[in-house]
Amino acid sequence: MKILILKKLKDRFGVCANELNERFKGCSVELPTHNELRIFKALKVVFSNELRVKIVFLLAQEELPVCALVAILGREQTLISHHLISLKRHNVVVERRIGKFRFYSLNKELLKEYFNVAQNRLRINSLGK
Repeated sequence: MKILILKKLKDRFGVCANELNERFKGCSVELPTHNELRIFKALKVVFSNELRVKIVFLLAQEELPVCALVAILGREQTLISHHLISLKRHNVVVERRIGKFRFYSLNKELLKEYFNVAQNRLRINSLGK
């Protein structure tokens, strides 16, 4: 939904906003949708913790069981599992059983979609404004 900046300024600040008439005449902005907020929250979960970033980098290269992540990262199994649960909750990581092992892989298609939404919504791919 488009939000007219000048209307919001005048509603909130009255005549004080008149000085901004020329600057914001016809300008509008949009708040993120519920889906966009969900995507940005998921990206925050992925990139707000160094260990989760390392897990994502490893799983981008190879499907791995928890024991391999524990060995590579030199951290406790419970800590690795905790971060995997967080990543799974946001569908960034996918789990599958092979025998007695749980293998984890990166949901690359979903991450591509998330990055595309972020790039388009933030207009990162366009030059200028």
